[in-house]
Amino acid sequence: MPYLQRVPLITPEEQFVRLTGWKKCSGEYVQAGEPLIVFETSKATAELEAESSGYLVELYQEEDQVMVDHIFAVLKEREDQEISRETLNLIKKEKELARARLEELEQMEQGEQEEPDDPEE
Repeated sequence: MPYLQRVPLITPEEQFVRLTGWKKCSGEYVQAGEPLIVFETSKATAELEAESSGYLVELYQEEDQVMVDHIFAVLKEREDQEISRETLNLIKKEKELARARLEELEQMEQGEQEEPDDPEE
């Protein structure tokens, strides 16, 4: 069964990380403990190691925002191993949820920037 690599909780206030680089290419074999991605939060840049060994399937591109606790890569036991429909549906649902949350956060941020000054001041 393929291993689903997730973005770990970095700090409680971080909901997303920005993927700034892959250390391995899709299709390459990755050993558990090897650096897999470089990501950035609002406070730091760090590497994330593979939690399992397997053939890498990248689910995001560099510069994408990835939601914490969501799948960003699949590590397959065999290079020719198929990813199940159930797993693909889970990945699709997580990406849709993350996209909706990111849009919500952007709208909230725009609303804060557009608030008029208090006329009583």
